[in-house]
Amino acid sequence: MQPNHIHVNGMDIYLVPTDKFKTIGITFNFIAKHDPETINFRALLPKVLIGATKHYPTKESLQKQLDAYYGTSLSVYGTKAGFHHIMGFYVDFVNDRFVPGGESLTEDVIGLLAEIIFAPRLYGGTFKKSLVNNEKRLLEENLEDLYHDKTSYAFERFKHEMFPNEIFRHSPRGMPGDFQTITPHALYDYYQDMLKHDGASCWVVGDFNPRQMLDRLKSHFRFPERKHGYRWLDTEKKTIKKPRFISEDNAVRQARLNIGFRTEIRMDHALYPAMLIANMYLGGDEHSLLFNEIREKEKLSYYIDSMYFANKGLFAILAGVDNQKSEKTIKKILSVIEHVVDGDIDDSLFRDAKKHVIRKLRHRTDSLRGLRIQHQWAWRLNGYFYEPESSIKRIQNVDEHQFIKALRTLKLDTVYTLKGVE
Repeated sequence: MQPNHIHVNGMDIYLVPTDKFKTIGITFNFIAKHDPETINFRALLPKVLIGATKHYPTKESLQKQLDAYYGTSLSVYGTKAGFHHIMGFYVDFVNDRFVPGGESLTEDVIGLLAEIIFAPRLYGGTFKKSLVNNEKRLLEENLEDLYHDKTSYAFERFKHEMFPNEIFRHSPRGMPGDFQTITPHALYDYYQDMLKHDGASCWVVGDFNPRQMLDRLKSHFRFPERKHGYRWLDTEKKTIKKPRFISEDNAVRQARLNIGFRTEIRMDHALYPAMLIANMYLGGDEHSLLFNEIREKEKLSYYIDSMYFANKGLFAILAGVDNQKSEKTIKKILSVIEHVVDGDIDDSLFRDAKKHVIRKLRHRTDSLRGLRIQHQWAWRLNGYFYEPESSIKRIQNVDEHQFIKALRTLKLDTVYTLKGVE
């Protein structure tokens, strides 16, 4: 049975029937502008909503009910896609066919998800103060932990240096220090605004009857009709006059290098498959060129990876090195990339990179979440659902000319080093 999209009750519903899994995953998303003024509200709100509902006044009581639903899992998250912040609620539960005694979970789980979204427990017409304060504290602590993880901290600093005036620098997880200004009343007002104005979408992946599933969702979820012009790719850019080299001191024994390139190739570009291969070839795994040259042969790094943010057009090299070797390592990394751009390609490594990309594409569809994400991006960019064999064929068809052409779009923008104090 083919996936289907239905717009009804002010929301977009995407049904993806598949018999690959014994569980069903339902994801509910609220979509708004990725705005630094509201990021912390959106990071805090889902935590508060699952903290106290009409029938489940505590997280513990809600978890007890989830356990009673044969280990149903519930998670909330915030992420960024293009110019948008996405607040997500996700439930994963056993398919009715595998529930003992012929019991049906689907209706109960959908009803529970609707209660979390529409029926928070209120105190004096707003969220409970102690609950809001506790969740603010936990979020602040999680962001504080980021500082102590020097690799993550260095990457966040790198983003702020490379994208000082672009929304990409703002993490959807929130910004430290700003949570304390959010009151229960302000958060509740934002919640009401979200229900009225955010885009709403629901994705269902698993083995289910599409008609029954649609009827159940329609009976529990309804929003005002609103028009949204979504921009799923982050196209902000700047003119690079010359690369910036930034070094900051910190209490680290191992320097963290972050080397950032910009590229015009995003997920909708004809050379996107070639850039996926380029990422794998240069630093995608332990068989990559940079791993072999920088870590194994030159002994310059403890780790080295490349990352391609196809939604933004960012290509980054991340490495951990001795403080005294950071400058030498940067020069060597840039030299290795320059040689590849000039046509010095290892044919065997190129073929292996293609195989690894294809293997990862196949692996992504082996989970409910992975399959849903592949379908989401195919729909966002093209207006149709994901076709795995078509995507794999595009990877297989990439030749060395396209590979080099993709790499030649890389423009060095920022080199950020977090170094230890001598």
